[in-house]
Amino acid sequence: MLGLIAYVDTFTGGPIEPRAYAYGLLVALGPLVATVGDVHTFNIGWVLATKMRAYLTHAVSEKALTLDAAATDQTVGQMSNLLSVDANNVVQFCPFASWLWLEGVQLLGTLGVLYYIQGVAAMGGLAVCLLAFPLNAVVLRWIEVLQERLMKQKDARMALVSEAVTAIRTVKLNGWEPEFEGRIAKLRAQEVRTLLRLQKLEAITSTMWLTTPTIAAVASFLIKSLWLGESISAAEGFTSLTLFQLLSVSLNFLPDVINMAIQANVGLRRVSRFLNLPDVDGRAPPEALRMPPGAAAIRNGSFQWKQPPPSEQKAKSMSSIWCCWQAAAAADDDDSEAPNENSKPNRDGAAGGEDEAGLGVEPLVIHGGGPRKFGVDLLEAARSGGEGVAGVEEGSAPPIEGYTATAAPSGGFQLRGVDLHLAPNKLTVVYGPTGSGKSTLLSALLGDCPATAGAVAMNGRASYCPQKAWVANATLRDNVLFGQPFEQNRYDQVIEACALRSDIAQLPKGDLTEIGERGVNLSGGQQQRVNLARACYSRASIVILDDVLSAVDAHVGAHIFERCILGWLGGRTRVLVSHAVALTMARADSVVVVKLGRVVAQGPPTSTHPEIMSLASFSPSSSPVVPRRTLPSASPAAKTAPVPSGGAPSAAIVSTAAASSGTAAATSINSGTAGGKIIKKEERAKGAAKLKIYVVYLRAAGGLWFALGFCLLLAVYSSLNPVQSVALKQWMQEMEVEGAPISSGRVLRACGLYVAAACGFVFITLCRNVLLPYASVRASRGLHGGMMHAVLRARISWFEATPVGRILNRFSSDISAIDQKVAYQFKDTIGTLFNCLSIALVCFLGSSELASQLVVLAAVASAWVISYAVFRQYRIAARELKRLESVTKSPLLAFFSEMISGAAVVRAFGDETRTLDLADTKVNDANRTLYYLWCTNQWLRISMNAIGSLVTTAVVATVLWQGAQLNGGDAGLTLSYATQFTQAIMWLFRIYTQLEVSMNDVERVDEYTSTLPTEQYDASPHYAGAEATKEANHPSGAHRAAALSSSWPADGAIEFRNVRLQYASANEPVFSSLSFRVAPRQRVGVVGRTGAGKSSLTVALFRAVELSGGSITIDGIDHRHVDLGRLRRSLSIIQQEPVLFQGTVRYNMAPVGKHTDEELWHALERAGLAPKIRSLVGGLAFEVAEGGSNFSAGERQLLCMARALLRRTSVLVMDEATASVDHATDARIQEMVKRDFRGNTTVFTVAHRLNTVVFYDRILMLSQGSVLEYAPPLELLTTAEGAFRKLAEESGDLEGLMQAARESAADTGVVVEQNSSWISVD
Repeated sequence: MLGLIAYVDTFTGGPIEPRAYAYGLLVALGPLVATVGDVHTFNIGWVLATKMRAYLTHAVSEKALTLDAAATDQTVGQMSNLLSVDANNVVQFCPFASWLWLEGVQLLGTLGVLYYIQGVAAMGGLAVCLLAFPLNAVVLRWIEVLQERLMKQKDARMALVSEAVTAIRTVKLNGWEPEFEGRIAKLRAQEVRTLLRLQKLEAITSTMWLTTPTIAAVASFLIKSLWLGESISAAEGFTSLTLFQLLSVSLNFLPDVINMAIQANVGLRRVSRFLNLPDVDGRAPPEALRMPPGAAAIRNGSFQWKQPPPSEQKAKSMSSIWCCWQAAAAADDDDSEAPNENSKPNRDGAAGGEDEAGLGVEPLVIHGGGPRKFGVDLLEAARSGGEGVAGVEEGSAPPIEGYTATAAPSGGFQLRGVDLHLAPNKLTVVYGPTGSGKSTLLSALLGDCPATAGAVAMNGRASYCPQKAWVANATLRDNVLFGQPFEQNRYDQVIEACALRSDIAQLPKGDLTEIGERGVNLSGGQQQRVNLARACYSRASIVILDDVLSAVDAHVGAHIFERCILGWLGGRTRVLVSHAVALTMARADSVVVVKLGRVVAQGPPTSTHPEIMSLASFSPSSSPVVPRRTLPSASPAAKTAPVPSGGAPSAAIVSTAAASSGTAAATSINSGTAGGKIIKKEERAKGAAKLKIYVVYLRAAGGLWFALGFCLLLAVYSSLNPVQSVALKQWMQEMEVEGAPISSGRVLRACGLYVAAACGFVFITLCRNVLLPYASVRASRGLHGGMMHAVLRARISWFEATPVGRILNRFSSDISAIDQKVAYQFKDTIGTLFNCLSIALVCFLGSSELASQLVVLAAVASAWVISYAVFRQYRIAARELKRLESVTKSPLLAFFSEMISGAAVVRAFGDETRTLDLADTKVNDANRTLYYLWCTNQWLRISMNAIGSLVTTAVVATVLWQGAQLNGGDAGLTLSYATQFTQAIMWLFRIYTQLEVSMNDVERVDEYTSTLPTEQYDASPHYAGAEATKEANHPSGAHRAAALSSSWPADGAIEFRNVRLQYASANEPVFSSLSFRVAPRQRVGVVGRTGAGKSSLTVALFRAVELSGGSITIDGIDHRHVDLGRLRRSLSIIQQEPVLFQGTVRYNMAPVGKHTDEELWHALERAGLAPKIRSLVGGLAFEVAEGGSNFSAGERQLLCMARALLRRTSVLVMDEATASVDHATDARIQEMVKRDFRGNTTVFTVAHRLNTVVFYDRILMLSQGSVLEYAPPLELLTTAEGAFRKLAEESGDLEGLMQAARESAADTGVVVEQNSSWISVD
């Protein structure tokens, strides 16, 4: 350009020299050649990026499968962030990594050429650049610190979002949506404050980088003209200006590249820290213990769960906790010295009665010379729902009576002194009270619990059923096969043995029906049986079963034990943890008793060991154990209606056990046809983002007026560049005037105008960059808040059909893009548009002749038309590829979350390789669309550069054509802007496409905000059915809603009248016309075979699904006339699956509302958990891990019970709340129900165990969604051929149940009368 401008400046006419054509060709085509080189460099970066993404995903997934979950506080949300945010930051940096040194080389080269042109004056510009670097370095260090803090805050927010979404049923049924929304909003507010500070610092660095070339140019020109007293020619001035503008482009992108490098560095450090977390120890090789095939053993083993390191916040609070500990310890001593006579503490210090075998223990007395750190602490065996153990002294197991233990000085949770041998092909049953360490023992066998002494080994492959069933989001058949080849005969036999035949027959697509995430369309019993079928289908020689009988009805459990555990698995080594002593002990080959973290007894059921003898004498009716050959088998299955799991609406068909023991598997399982999906494919919008989406974002960012004002600011910003150039041309022309001194007034005025334009540019740039972060943060905060509000109020059925990973993807990747990209792409698009217009205007006006102007105008118009045509083709592909990229990320995150929750099962089966292959397949799908998207971007870049070269060529041609008429200033101004047109038009369409692509993130967030099916929170909602609608709109209903008192419901009188309930995905209603009445403060036990509709009562009562007919009144008020949040907060529920949240014990007991410590301790005392909580560091301030994993399953249930007691509502629903606890804990809960709920609370209890409800006021017997029997228990038990009596007979404890019913009737003064209940069944 320097040569071309100099040639034009001295050209006076005649033929054009060849060198001028050479100069013009280089100016026109040089940028295109450079772009081709850049594209090849970028392509290498894209390939590296896809490989990095695949490697990081594989490494994180592989680590997640071997991670010792107990040794870290990593949550599912935090681990998902590693893939969705940190790995993505690394991927985005890879293509730009070369820019870190290429831009440095270009910077040095540009400064070198400037020195060649301007001489010593170029040192002024160099000094400005050198001064900017250290200032930016300081700011970038602050940015790196804030970036680390921002990622930690994102982790905290995502952990809470993940927790809320995962436990959404508990959140909704308790009416806690506002509380969780508030907690997430607080975390989001902290994140947004850090984000604003970060973006303001980035605005400062961006301003410095953007204005550095302008300031450097001013400094160089002022030094050359005013200090050195030299004139600046047009060739020197505009060539220097072009170089400074190129320098501006380099420095404009350098902050973004450095920022990406910082984010990538932070991401790599976070991934590295995760990869360095401790792994599970695994098992020793079988040769170490010289075992026969199929055997397993623990030799002198001691096991201790590792502790996660305390966070900074926890570490700061440890001193205050320590100060309070001695007082808490003293209170614990008082409790130990004066225990309740009816409740002796179990191994964790929690009050309780005798366990199922009468294994009562005396209180543990903690002694020691110094301040005491811990009492008897417990830890959950595994994230999959195991139980913890007590920390006790080493050595052989001492007598339980009068036993004194010393707390472990490190506060560890331990299982000690274990010697265990599992003989090949034998059944070993492990018994013990809740929290005694049974699940920890199984985890030790699997190698998941770290061994501090001794050795663990298995000689053979293992299969494992955890206490909390794990079901993958796949078809039922795939869940059973678990990667094994399909064998029809073997498969049929396994299904029959696990009592799944009738369940599969009633599923929409047979065993090809898709199982939703977390098994949402299966009941708890069905999930457990699918897990059992998986273990049975495996050819593993060792089968480990953790309490698989607790989640099923008694007759189903008998079928499974007889047909599956004793039958199909009869030739394998089996380890079964169970509370069903009467069912299992007589059939066991070996019995293991665990107490207080020790194996206190092991031997055959006929052993004379006191502990085993006490077990052998135990049964609910104090009768001997059922003999081996007379065990009753399951009764034939009955046809049932669709019933969801735990009261959740779904399309699942829940049925009883399969055929009776005399029925053989004569036919193959109904495989159905492909389909039966419950998880809907993620919707992907098509076409360009609608104008509505842009309006949504602009309103969230500050409104349309703010947007117009900011556009005006951008127009001023873009106009100041050509103003500077025109002022510089005027200044140079004044200096070239013959005889005009450098210091003359005209020259100084022209110089002042140029300096003023430069200062205005710096000021406007600063204003633009500082204002933008406020708009960006405001928009992202509003969009996140609106989406969170909508998601928390969506219907439960929507959560069942939507994977957690898909939801988390919106809150992580999409929100992250809105946080950091959309506002800046808006700014760049509008700014580049104004820049293109100003460049075209300068090129047009820079020609002195009309013909030349028309040529330039034609070239510019042609470039615009051709560019738009190319852009239309590009944006269609890029937009759809971006949507595909967003959609392909969700399955990856969903699979990753699912894999984490089932890591223990995958490890036990040895299925890591197949699982990682599945993860690799999903990341390849995501990488494919991402790479194609990048390729389309580079195609656009080359195409736009080729089109831009058309305009540059036209301008060069007109300059040579008018060489004799143009002066150097006009030629320099026109050429300097013509070279910018190529980059400007390319960036305009590219950035606009990026904006359009990024609006997909806004579109996806707005989809959740505005289109989710929400629950009907308002009173008197519209519901289906003419009669129901008429009733809902009746004036009396509105009057009742308006007159609702603050104490409602005071009495707890409930009436179901002609209730019709139908799930959206079911063909038939669960209840067609269900009617019954519950008197105030009555206790009602709800029983029936699996699929009878028991849990659907909870669905109807809590309005999880709106009624399609009839009504439910509570204290005379139709519950549909009550605000949904008020309704649910006025009722209490204890679900079958206990749910705890990450936070303190105090928070878990009272997530909503404030309660005094006295009230909290009183509730814990009533639940029998107070001694346990007192033994923990901090007591009520003890931190509960994600999912309550540092509590045993029984302790989690007791804590949920204490939570319900604290609410003090007049209606309590217990939905199979004691299914996973031992008989001792169950007995304590039932004693509490007898003592605390009689005459003051209406209690609904859905029960598997009849002894838990036989003392209730009434029994509600359901069958196929209808009331079969409804009367006092004694009346039903004395009714010959009655349905309830048949259930009692099948339980094997009819006499015991009769005795308990008689005692309860005598205690309450109930007189048995026939037909004493009010029932209406259609």
